[in-house]
Amino acid sequence: SHYCYRRKTNQTGISTLNINFNDWIDLTYKKKNPQFYDKPKMFMPNSDWIANASGDLLVDKICRFEALSDDFNSLCQTLGKVDIELPHLLQTDRMHYSKYYTDVSASIVERHFKKDIDNFGYTFR
Repeated sequence: SHYCYRRKTNQTGISTLNINFNDWIDLTYKKKNPQFYDKPKMFMPNSDWIANASGDLLVDKICRFEALSDDFNSLCQTLGKVDIELPHLLQTDRMHYSKYYTDVSASIVERHFKKDIDNFGYTFR
């Protein structure tokens, strides 16, 4: 989604330069080319946003996007907020994320987001 948003808004010129997804992964996450890796905070693993300097997670609950509705409802119940509805405003018709990657680009992303994969119990492929 980060790549699609940057293409749509032509951030860092990726649309004008016609940079494809797998080349963008290489330029951004592996080579950290400053033209594309322009705002390092935007490329940080999610774990870095919710952990202290020692890497300890500072939150009690993780809500997963792929289970957002159920996780949001569970969180609302925990907080005693039962009449809140989470709207689904932006829906896409993109194919499954794994279809976009080559073996090389998948390995680059696995390395970059290893903390998230480990901390949140994900598998990437």
